[in-house]
Amino acid sequence: MSDRQHIAQLIEELAADLGIPEMKLGEDGTCALQFDGTLTVYIAHLEAERNLTLFCYLGQPEGDRAALFQRLLEANFFWSGAAGATLSLERESGGVVLMDRVATHGLHLPEFMAVLERFVNAAESWRTQLGGAAEEDSETVAVQNLGGHIRA
Repeated sequence: MSDRQHIAQLIEELAADLGIPEMKLGEDGTCALQFDGTLTVYIAHLEAERNLTLFCYLGQPEGDRAALFQRLLEANFFWSGAAGATLSLERESGGVVLMDRVATHGLHLPEFMAVLERFVNAAESWRTQLGGAAEEDSETVAVQNLGGHIRA
């Protein structure tokens, strides 16, 4: 079984477990999950690298940018403040993005569910810390720009 087939099957298992059987890995190797109607986690399969990249746009924080940058850098130190994921700024939108990578070799649903749960919990926590929900237009710009960096 190819890595692509393995991940397509994994996503189908995840969809069945979550009760959303229509969710499939797209032709471009991506899919998205929305939690509580406000938090969207994008999943991109990078077959050549044999990994899945998870990313979530958290919004454009207002206020003291220097203090924000310090908080993000501190959270990224040994990945301690973002549950193993990385926080960054998306250049065009100015928004904060949470990202993580998961090796696909030997990845099974229970492990992936645990990674996804940890990622969603970190995203929800950081969205709250940063002051609320993402604006749809800014999220669209950020996701389009991130797509340029993530090729299936």
